[in-house]
Amino acid sequence: MIAESLNMSVGSVFTIMTEDLKKKKLCARFVPHTLTTEQKEHRIASSEDLIDAADEDPNFLKTIVTGDESWCLEYDPETKRQSSEWTIPGKGRPMKVRALKSKTKTMMLVFFDSRGIIHHEFLRQGSTVTGVFYKDVLHRLLKRMRRVHLMRHLTAIPADWASQIISFPQSNEDLVKLEMGNRKSIKEIIVQPESNS
Repeated sequence: MIAESLNMSVGSVFTIMTEDLKKKKLCARFVPHTLTTEQKEHRIASSEDLIDAADEDPNFLKTIVTGDESWCLEYDPETKRQSSEWTIPGKGRPMKVRALKSKTKTMMLVFFDSRGIIHHEFLRQGSTVTGVFYKDVLHRLLKRMRRVHLMRHLTAIPADWASQIISFPQSNEDLVKLEMGNRKSIKEIIVQPESNS
């Protein structure tokens, strides 16, 4: 493009750019989105609130229950790494037929704390996610938490309310890493055993 506009050879432009001007051609790094000043301020305030709460109570972070939703395919083929196997020297690489992912999928909602998964459920076929749906899911989550005694102080609270709702910004990088780190294990723990039955 530069060579055309200057009526020069591509090699000459490359030499000038790299040797004379010491320039490098770099690809852009994709980011989820850029944040507005208001979003950045909200992140700072949310982080400060979490730090303050953790300073007041060392066990605070252990009481946090978070949730996520993920689409699960009816059939999700194994990855190359999952289907790898030990071989003896001289034996060729195992062959695997490339399987296509299923087009049938359902949404899974999962809730977990610092110790692992507390509750999960799947969206019924034909259902839609609404505020009423989420309210019902949260009621079932609270019942489950009471039943397994995960949070002792929750038993004195009416079924309609959690003890504290923590506001945090959407697309929080730390939470995204947590979700991505847990997503594979969540699907392996919940989806795989049920699909094998």
